[in-house]
Amino acid sequence: MIRNSKLLLIAIFYSATASVYAMHWDIVHPYDPAAGLIFSGIEIPIGCELRGCCPSCSLTDTIDLQIRIDADVTKEVRIDIKHVDPDHLARLTLQGNIRWDERTLVAGPGESFVRGFDDNPEVPVPVIIVEQQLDASKLAAFVSARNAVLSQPAPAIAALEVTQTRRGAVVNTFRSRKTILVSGINKRGADSIVLRGNGGGDNAVIMTDFGTGAGCVCDALLRGSLAITVGEAISRWDCNSEIIVFAHARAMAYRHNVAWTDATDDIQPVDLASEITPTLHVVLTSPDLSTAASDQLAVAASAFEGNRAGVEFRTVVTDVSNSPDAVAIVSRASCNSLLQLKQSGLYTPGRLNIYFGSTEMTGVTCQNDPNVIFIGISPDLASVAHEIGHAYGLPATDGGHTNCLPGFGNDNVMWAGGLVTRTGFTTGQVFRLVASDKSQLNINHDRQGLTRTCPPLAIDAFCPALALDIAHQ
Repeated sequence: MIRNSKLLLIAIFYSATASVYAMHWDIVHPYDPAAGLIFSGIEIPIGCELRGCCPSCSLTDTIDLQIRIDADVTKEVRIDIKHVDPDHLARLTLQGNIRWDERTLVAGPGESFVRGFDDNPEVPVPVIIVEQQLDASKLAAFVSARNAVLSQPAPAIAALEVTQTRRGAVVNTFRSRKTILVSGINKRGADSIVLRGNGGGDNAVIMTDFGTGAGCVCDALLRGSLAITVGEAISRWDCNSEIIVFAHARAMAYRHNVAWTDATDDIQPVDLASEITPTLHVVLTSPDLSTAASDQLAVAASAFEGNRAGVEFRTVVTDVSNSPDAVAIVSRASCNSLLQLKQSGLYTPGRLNIYFGSTEMTGVTCQNDPNVIFIGISPDLASVAHEIGHAYGLPATDGGHTNCLPGFGNDNVMWAGGLVTRTGFTTGQVFRLVASDKSQLNINHDRQGLTRTCPPLAIDAFCPALALDIAHQ
């Protein structure tokens, strides 16, 4: 945290998820209040990020931008467009809270659209350069209101999302969430959490419960890379007291019964360890499935790593395409008929077994044995990530599918039939993926440590809300 003689001490963190198929940022940026509330220089190319991301599209199909800007602290976003001639600019159509200021687009809070970008491979790729400006008065009012009911300095989120679509298919996504911690307002103490072992300096997510003089604070979400101020945490018998940390390239860290005292300047260390490394057994029934399997596994790895689940998958691939008998065994198998498959040598106990076959479906995780996952001939890029989510404590019923649940959109990995490029797990979901006693991560003994009985929709002192997420705080 930057210390300054002014009343407001502000540290800005750019937080989002690294991904193989969508653009996000995770940059630590110390902020000087005298420099103004502007973030500039963000460049976003217009066009597909993945080969074949819109197979049915032609060169005549244009690309449209959907721009979403938070209304809490952002004043406006200015967008300069490069490598586009004036005639092309004149053909663009605008919808929503957006306007032209000469050759610059100016978008306000809410949702806006810019439609009609050409996607001609014979000309330079169009690029938009984004400048996001915060509103100082809105920022101060927003944080003051939140700090009035919390004992720790409360963050605001300056959120910006640009989704590119072509014939309705998402072909590129940029998401930036700048977590703004404004301290010095209603600050009642200097108790802190110190992360040890965060060698990469990740802007980690800390979920914590503790007692204060005003009552219990439950599931407060904070950000930081080393020392994180929580305010005035005290010892209270009636309050849960725990610290849970999610960081890139580190396993979820957990401390229960944290012994805060009534003194100020308490320091609670949390040690971060290396990621958990479960092995996936992947069975291919055709060599033609190799590329699809590789792409889906890469997306799953990125989703778990990018959302700080602390899981790095190892993969063992068995290609049975040259064995008609083995192909037939996999083809005949179903969740209701697993005996022959398990006796065939194509099933490894204590691991997730993922079978890429020829059945007309996207994918399914067997409820009677979540170590068995079938991927059919019509999956999308997120199908493996979605099915692993089911195996790791988010079953297909009672909230495992997030369709239409409050706080979720179709970019969430567990939204059935959501965006092809869906990437997100919330903090509440990640906690269950890692700590649920129904997660194969724990049942298979890939992870050692505390588990919780936390069905997706359970909310209590030990189970955070499923939709709980630092991006929505």
